[in-house]
Amino acid sequence: MRSIAAALIISASTVLSSSAADSDPVMGVWLYKPAQSQYSDAAQALERAFAKYEPDGNSGIRFSSEIHRKDGSVIRRTWTANTDGTDHPVEGDEAFDAVAVRRINTRAFFFLYKKAGRIVSAQVRDVSADGRTMTLTQLGVNASGATTNNVVIFERGEK
Repeated sequence: MRSIAAALIISASTVLSSSAADSDPVMGVWLYKPAQSQYSDAAQALERAFAKYEPDGNSGIRFSSEIHRKDGSVIRRTWTANTDGTDHPVEGDEAFDAVAVRRINTRAFFFLYKKAGRIVSAQVRDVSADGRTMTLTQLGVNASGATTNNVVIFERGEK
């Protein structure tokens, strides 16, 4: 899993040269776009979802999401974390119990989701230059232990 995280960090370096938007383009409400999203494991595909990012202090993020899976289950994930790369508790999602967050640049973050100290998902979340689309590139491990590679697209909702 560490090699997966390293691969995502390397791919995230392409985002580093991007121009910065005026305030913080990541903050706000984001709505899931199923038609544009791609999953290596179809069982991970979502029915619908939204995510909300809010500033918390100087370098913190308050995150909340509501995820509706195709099997009818609903996950309401919340956490508050500094962007210092240290673990912070995750609530509402049995798949994760901690998240570590690093800011890549003005428009992008790197997330490591963990369960019992083990990395189970490495993600880069990058907002487009026009601020309208967020691309979540995720490498992880599914419930059966197979590696997954997903690209999940969100569109900006009400800010």
